[in-house]
Amino acid sequence: MTTVLVVLVAFTLALPGKAAESAITGTLVEIGCANVPFGKGTAACMLRCASRGEPIGIRTNDGTYTITGDWAATHGDDLAELITKKVKATGEINGMTIAVATMAPAE
Repeated sequence: MTTVLVVLVAFTLALPGKAAESAITGTLVEIGCANVPFGKGTAACMLRCASRGEPIGIRTNDGTYTITGDWAATHGDDLAELITKKVKATGEINGMTIAVATMAPAE
C-alpha cells in the first residue's frame, strides 16, 4: 500500500500545472511585415496579412511574443483597431509565445 501511495504522489507531482496568466505591454504587429529589412510595414499591410492568417505578435523591449491560439480569428474588429498600436495583453506565456486571454489599448 505504501508503494502505491508513493507512486501516486510522485505521478501527481510530475503532472504539469497550468501556467499562471501574465501581462505584457507592447505594439501589436503582424510579424512578417514588422520584420521587413527596410522599415516597418504599414497598418493596412499588417492587417491584410494578419487577416489571411499570418502570425501576429506583441513587440516589447524584450522581443516579439508570438500570439498563439485563435485570438486573431475570433477578434477581427479588435485586430483592425489595435494593429500597430500599443496594447496590454494578458494570457498564458510560454517562452516567447502568449495565448491571449484579453487584449486592450495600453494606457
